[in-house]
Amino acid sequence: MIQFSKNFMFFCFLLIFQSIQLFGACEIFELQLTKSDCNASKKFFVKINFRYQDVSNCFTVTGNGINYGSFEYSKLPIIIDGLDGNCLTDYEFVVKDCHNNDCHAAFHLGKVCCEANCEISEPMLDRTSCDSNRKFYAFLNFKYKNTSACFNVFVNNHLSGTYKYAQLPVKLGPFEGDCQTARLFQIVDCDKELCNTKIEMEKVCCETICKISNLKIERSPCDSDQKFYAFLTFNSQNTSDSFYIKVNGTNMGKFKYGSPSYKFGPLKADCRTKYGILIQDHIKLDCKTDTLWGPVCCDTMAEPCKLYELNVERSHCDSNGQFFVHINFQHQSTSSCFKISGNGHQYGEFKYTQLPIKLGPFNGDCKTEYEFVIADCEKPDCKLIKELGKICCDLGTEPCKLYELRYDIVKCKDPHFFTLFLNFNHQNTSDCFRVKINGNPHGTFSYNQLPVRIDSLLADCRTEYKIVIQDCKETPCALEKSIGAVCCDNMNKECKIRDVQLERTECDADNQFYVFLKVSAENTSECFKVRGNGQLYGEFKYANSPIKLGPFKGDCQTNYEFVIIDCLKDECKFEKLLGKVCCDQNCEINNLKVERTPCNSDNTFYAVLNFNYTGTSECFKVLGNGKNYGLFRYSQLPLKIGPLPADCNTPYEFVVFDCHANECKADVELGKVCCDSIDHELFNYEMARTDCDPDSMFKLNIKFQYRHVSDSFHLYINGHPGGTFAYAKLPITTSPLKADCHTIYTIKIVDQKDTSINLTRYLERPCCKPNIEPCKIFEVKASPLNCTGPGQYSLQLDFKYSGVTNKYFEVFDGSGPIGFYPFANLPITIFDFKKSGRTFDFVKICENDNARCCSVIEFRSIECLEPGTSKFNIKNVLINNRSKSILLFSDTEFPKDLEFEFFNMEGKSIEIKVKSLGLYELEFPLDQLSTDLYFIRIKSKEESKVYKFFHLN
Repeated sequence: MIQFSKNFMFFCFLLIFQSIQLFGACEIFELQLTKSDCNASKKFFVKINFRYQDVSNCFTVTGNGINYGSFEYSKLPIIIDGLDGNCLTDYEFVVKDCHNNDCHAAFHLGKVCCEANCEISEPMLDRTSCDSNRKFYAFLNFKYKNTSACFNVFVNNHLSGTYKYAQLPVKLGPFEGDCQTARLFQIVDCDKELCNTKIEMEKVCCETICKISNLKIERSPCDSDQKFYAFLTFNSQNTSDSFYIKVNGTNMGKFKYGSPSYKFGPLKADCRTKYGILIQDHIKLDCKTDTLWGPVCCDTMAEPCKLYELNVERSHCDSNGQFFVHINFQHQSTSSCFKISGNGHQYGEFKYTQLPIKLGPFNGDCKTEYEFVIADCEKPDCKLIKELGKICCDLGTEPCKLYELRYDIVKCKDPHFFTLFLNFNHQNTSDCFRVKINGNPHGTFSYNQLPVRIDSLLADCRTEYKIVIQDCKETPCALEKSIGAVCCDNMNKECKIRDVQLERTECDADNQFYVFLKVSAENTSECFKVRGNGQLYGEFKYANSPIKLGPFKGDCQTNYEFVIIDCLKDECKFEKLLGKVCCDQNCEINNLKVERTPCNSDNTFYAVLNFNYTGTSECFKVLGNGKNYGLFRYSQLPLKIGPLPADCNTPYEFVVFDCHANECKADVELGKVCCDSIDHELFNYEMARTDCDPDSMFKLNIKFQYRHVSDSFHLYINGHPGGTFAYAKLPITTSPLKADCHTIYTIKIVDQKDTSINLTRYLERPCCKPNIEPCKIFEVKASPLNCTGPGQYSLQLDFKYSGVTNKYFEVFDGSGPIGFYPFANLPITIFDFKKSGRTFDFVKICENDNARCCSVIEFRSIECLEPGTSKFNIKNVLINNRSKSILLFSDTEFPKDLEFEFFNMEGKSIEIKVKSLGLYELEFPLDQLSTDLYFIRIKSKEESKVYKFFHLN
């Protein structure tokens, strides 16, 4: 009986123990998966291991719809073999307990390629010069191996095109050089999306045409001699530094751009004289505008109200099929406002000072005949009328476009007349177009009639012909071209190849390069041949220019030349010399020297640059003092830059970069330049500011030396009289001036008898802000992004700044300056930052031309070796503990499958989101944590490590 009781108790104990086991928390954790190398059959195996607790006797492994079998826990680790490395299967593995489906763990391996890895690397971008439409093309090239047959190019996430690798380098565009759009070029293999790379192009500015516009004139009251002064204002862009004002052919003087208004005169107010007023840039003489003004009366009879020079422009249609209208015009003797009406609507009342104005939106319904009536508020008979007509905004279509105008001049049948054939490309047009030549209509044609023929044009060797083609309905959709004068007696020699431009690519790994050749010609056949160095490179159509030739050997010996010959006219040809190209020499620019010319009469000078060079491309660019002076060919050396103002203030510096290798550079300083000398009557000018008063006003103390002058001089500040002073009373003090940090003061001293004796200086944007901050650059962040080649990587810089007075900053590494950038572009990315070879790299950031305002940061470098030689190692991860976050940094890329766990001293898990700062840097915000000691566990598929850190809240 006693034995039975013992057995019964033992049985109950086993039953209770098994129940505890049965209802324990089954757990599978710390799943690790290791992938083998591929075998000759392009297959691989994975080794799976993990930890477990309170499980049954076996587990299953499934994934991608496949059941790999059941395994005993005691057999761990296990191997699953015979997996295909086909670059397609996105492998995943799920481990699940045999008797508890809720007890499981998963591992995502991803795609495995047992082929040689597809690689696209070292992307390079070159761009052409801007054309007349402010557009440019980009040439893209890169290295590749183990790819498919083609690749896609995305520009700012939009597909630009699909190309074969054999087409490299490829021509992309055209793109707008609008000074605003930065472009990201992404190259993606057609079949292997993971095989990709990218490269950025900074904003491109295509220089606008010099323009003087919106001319307005006001006058002063008449004096006792019935004379008055005129005050002139206008808008200008892309001009030189000064301009002329001419009235009825008489030069009223040269004036500096930048003043609010310009005073000239006195002029007669005789109620008869009309004044023809011309504004003309003093260097770009074609940049001008003129107007007819007057007559002006000084009696009590007011001049009549007048509205004139009406300009009405409409915008492109928007996505809603609507458009806006911009209205501007000139006026005189008006009230303070005007009204606009049209089509039975009153569009409102506007002040003349609001011009130009914008009206809309209007519906482009192809029905409404739009008209606009502009009338003075108090003088309704003083008005202008503009009929805009019907506007069509067809939704879902691109705007009307005419492009690539081509023409051909046929030999004269009559001794004095010739025939012209016209052709062009077009899209989204109406059904017809009109042709005007020198303003005269020459017919309306259907687009189906192209090319069209124009007969009986005078060939007098004098008439300069200008062709304008306009769509019948979309009048802004137009083309124009000037073909110059035509001579019948010279018609047999009309073929002319005017210019040939050569651009070569960088050398590839085989020390070879390509050449892009662009031909400018007129009156040719359809094609041309290219010969050179005893070879015929082929026949090409003019319409396909620029063309790509090569590859050529950069052997430092062959003197490459190219002869372009018209296909039908052998005498019509052009020779262009490229010269010797060295692919195995390092690019080097050295012995950079700068000299300056004597000063010009307007206190300007030219800088002359010269230097030695080896292993360069065909061109270089010159930068300095925040300006880009342009691209130049090495054959242009020595190079003359200018004219530059000798203002005794600008510390001139020049940095020369090779066009294709930014690391190939040199810099030189010229320093400040003054044009004063003892040869001048006024010289050794000195100017000092007084302290500011509570109203931010200050005075100037001025002194200078003089000789051969009268007894006194006039002082002008921004064109306004500032007093007359005796030379003997120098130094003098000006009246108070406002220090608003914006105004540029022009100080001019003129002898009272001989106005040719004068001196001009400038005071730029004085500030009197109380307790103004000193210049400071702080909170600098330097984040390596990705390797761009062996020993180099792209580096993102961001920082805060205060008290700066310059728009630009410079960046230096251990070897010297590596570039300067606008503060407004922060954060910036340096795409080819060179490793120093040490564990930590550093950069120095300074305000441009201010060595006292700098900041230096040292940061962990990254390994940029040949592909396949660097591997992530958890032991090399660094932790940087900040006040509100911690940063993790690796010298190689963080794996995408890396896992992180946060927990406190009690082992409680804490959820914190990770923020990626790049491929090599991660940030974890700690705003919600209290002061304590914490731990972070970093786990990869092969290893793990725990770091600890202390957080102060």
